[in-house]
Amino acid sequence: MAYQFHRISIMVVEDNMPMMEITKSLLLAFGVGNVVSASNGDIGFRRFCQYNPDIVIADWMMKPMDGISLTERIRNAPDSPNPYVPVILMTGFSE
Repeated sequence: MAYQFHRISIMVVEDNMPMMEITKSLLLAFGVGNVVSASNGDIGFRRFCQYNPDIVIADWMMKPMDGISLTERIRNAPDSPNPYVPVILMTGFSE
């Protein structure tokens, strides 16, 4: 049985534009139907509320709102459309 990635939407929140483009390109190459992007957590939360994606992939460290704060807001804000959305945090730090 083949995966139906064309049916899902993923939001990528990343402040490093080359990493954002690589992540988006990989998702589209895997056949993800819709990829929404945002350059920081503040914009990311607004777009999350607007598009209500199936999965969120966010950078751990961003300014003014990092991935941890974005996840906390998605989980706890009264205006969050889906507090149970899967969130994947990524980082370039190896520690």
